[in-house]
Amino acid sequence: MNANLLSFLTEFAYTIALPVAIICLFFGLLTRARQRSADYSRRFLQRLANPDFAFVERHFGCALPDRLKQLYADTEELNRSGFEIVPPKEQDDTEPVYVAFYEPADEESLKYRFHDGDTYFAFANDGCGNDYMIDPHEPDPPVLYHDHETGEVTPVAARFSEFMSWERREPKDEA
Repeated sequence: MNANLLSFLTEFAYTIALPVAIICLFFGLLTRARQRSADYSRRFLQRLANPDFAFVERHFGCALPDRLKQLYADTEELNRSGFEIVPPKEQDDTEPVYVAFYEPADEESLKYRFHDGDTYFAFANDGCGNDYMIDPHEPDPPVLYHDHETGEVTPVAARFSEFMSWERREPKDEA
């Protein structure tokens, strides 16, 4: 009888209790991960809405361009995500660029950069780790695109103010 009970309890443990425990553990991990993701998103949006210009200006040793500060004051534009910026028709050689999100202007953003964070300020990202950046020492600097995998930096627009005046649109589906 004891052998039958032990056999039953062992089989119960392997077929029911263990899978239930694994499922509970998985859902617990999933719930915590979802909460961390929500916390990160909330914190990111808070950082985005509250730029630390004083820190960024101390870091670069110069006043930031006025047009850059205007971007961070424009909450509608700043909260835009997943869009293309389209150059005017007369610039046929310039393709639309994809912007996944704007970057916060604070110490944390300057810490975690693939590019030269002492020379360039990244104000936007394409969602793949590549930055749209400017040299904040210039009053209306060119917009540059930094590919984090190759290290290549390519010009996007001759001036930041020009870049910010270009049309915004939903991305076109690539078939």
